Amino acid sequence: MQSGGLRDAGEKCLFAPLHAKVSQGYAKFVGDGGPAALPLAAAQVPSLWAQLGETYTREMAGRFAAPTKGWISKMLENYWHLGSIYLSLPHAKVLHMWREPVQACFSAYATLFSQGSNAVPYSYSLGDLAAYHRVYDGAMAFWRDALPSHFLLTVNYTELVLSPEVALHRVVEFVGLPWDPTRYLGFHSSRGLVHTASAL
Repeated sequence: MQSGGLRDAGEKCLFAPLHAKVSQGYAKFVGDGGPAALPLAAAQVPSLWAQLGETYTREMAGRFAAPTKGWISKMLENYWHLGSIYLSLPHAKVLHMWREPVQACFSAYATLFSQGSNAVPYSYSLGDLAAYHRVYDGAMAFWRDALPSHFLLTVNYTELVLSPEVALHRVVEFVGLPWDPTRYLGFHSSRGLVHTASAL
């Protein structure tokens, strides 16, 4: 699926393992050098974030056969890493789709997600879902206060369904694309495939 020159990257778990490598390298550097290494390590932090962003950008771009203006990652756990994403990819745009908690939890509960690396184990219990949603909601409240508005935009799912043109205007303006009603309001006529487990 493409939108305004952007490509759909699906739910690829790429940022988290790259972030873990950078964190491990930083911890090893400090550990090997002891307390005296802390000032030097702190001075290296900006370059570490830049390196993470460059590596992520290069590896994501390499997953597409043709050059692309950018891509859309729908990885569920991206919200855990928003601070790191902002520091390593400061020009990225994050769209946070907020849905009423009961609707969001029931939709996940009614979906049998794939196993393996894409498993969503907390979705098999309503109690686990409620607990997870509280953690997620608290994390997003923190990020909304901590991160600039030009980086993070929250979109209300109900508003998107009931007033799609209003909601989509905000989204398109936020990401810096030109408004095209045929493209954005005529999504139902698109021949592109959307691979998702969501059905509700």
